Amino acid sequence: MSTKPSAPLDLNNLAEYYHDSLTPSVRSYLSQAGISEETIDLFQIGAADPGGRIGFGNVDQPGADFAGRLIFPVRGLDDRITDLIGYAPQRKPR
Repeated sequence: MSTKPSAPLDLNNLAEYYHDSLTPSVRSYLSQAGISEETIDLFQIGAADPGGRIGFGNVDQPGADFAGRLIFPVRGLDDRITDLIGYAPQRKPR
């Protein structure tokens, strides 16, 4: 039995969604951290709703859930988004 390949993930749309989801309180947090509005827009920094779940991956895999995290798109040399990194400022590093 063959399985159908999954559709490729559109990281550009996902990054745009997270960027458009920035709330005034998250923008204020970023500003207090020294990150300007211009930098936020240039690097398309975003945020995931703490109570929501949108994204990709298997929910049993670490990192599949971006809820409550700042989202940083990673771009390749060709300026295409190749990955998304979620950072939870309220959590201590491992």
